[in-house]
Amino acid sequence: MNQMVSPDNNLRQITTAGHWIAVDWGTSSLRAWLVDESGVTQISAKSTQGAGTLQPSDFEGVLLELIAGWLHSNAKPTQVFICGMAGSRQGWQEAEYVPVPTKLTELHRHLVSPKTNSTRILPFIVPGLSQKSEQQPDVMRGEETLLLGILDELSVKSGIFCLPGTHSKWMEMEEGTVTRTSTFLSGELFALIARQSILRHSLDTEAELDKDVFLATLDQLKNQEATLLGNLFGLRAGLLLNDTSTQACTSRLSALVIGTELLDMLVKCGDNPPKQVHLIGGNTLAQNYKLALHHLDITSILHDADKAALTGLSAVRQGALNDNS
Repeated sequence: MNQMVSPDNNLRQITTAGHWIAVDWGTSSLRAWLVDESGVTQISAKSTQGAGTLQPSDFEGVLLELIAGWLHSNAKPTQVFICGMAGSRQGWQEAEYVPVPTKLTELHRHLVSPKTNSTRILPFIVPGLSQKSEQQPDVMRGEETLLLGILDELSVKSGIFCLPGTHSKWMEMEEGTVTRTSTFLSGELFALIARQSILRHSLDTEAELDKDVFLATLDQLKNQEATLLGNLFGLRAGLLLNDTSTQACTSRLSALVIGTELLDMLVKCGDNPPKQVHLIGGNTLAQNYKLALHHLDITSILHDADKAALTGLSAVRQGALNDNS
């Protein structure tokens, strides 16, 4: 077995030499990019072996299996910068949360370097953010790096940001400092209803969104003519009694879940509702959020999540390089 290197020694070995690897390790998947000395992405790879399926001892092997072809056998170890759930308590090694408010450009000061059996890689894990509050405690991992990744795209580094997903994350930022966070279990709730509830017989999650049904349901929520809990069973009853299509039922469920999230977020904003929201994502779900925000008279700007992750990890690495120069 190769000798393990201590995390403190690892942190002193961040150098500009050679290629490096960026990794976004989510609960259900991971994505890796090989980046050359000039900052150009050479190749990428994706795996369904997300952190949620792994034991701490599994992470190194899973990563090596994905990136083995990118590594040199007789060279210095390749630096790997990782954001996401690899730093969770059940992950590779816990990277303690950084409490908000926190300046995103200082995330690199809290990197954790797990011990490895292989001498071919030198991993560094980016910490998540925490909000210690009696009324609204919150945590996130990975989203902070994506938000850092879009800073350069923003002329004004303040505003409200949303990352739709299994657990939708909202962040308020002032001049590059995250000041408040909120998490909604919208995606997970939708999946549970669609797969495990009695409503699964009334839904077709592969169907295209019926925009008319979606927007009409948003109006009902906005006008307090519908609620999430009060109208869920109506999806099944509508299919049985009114021959409502499974496409329409699914679109209505999507609007009930997303609309409830958006209206709750607006309540949190109080008397100062946002005129603009930055969305980070590139899938159909992000487009549905964009449609809903527009219907609520809120402009949205869409940012690509993969690009944001890679740019954010690059910024973390650069910050570490600057500190070690």
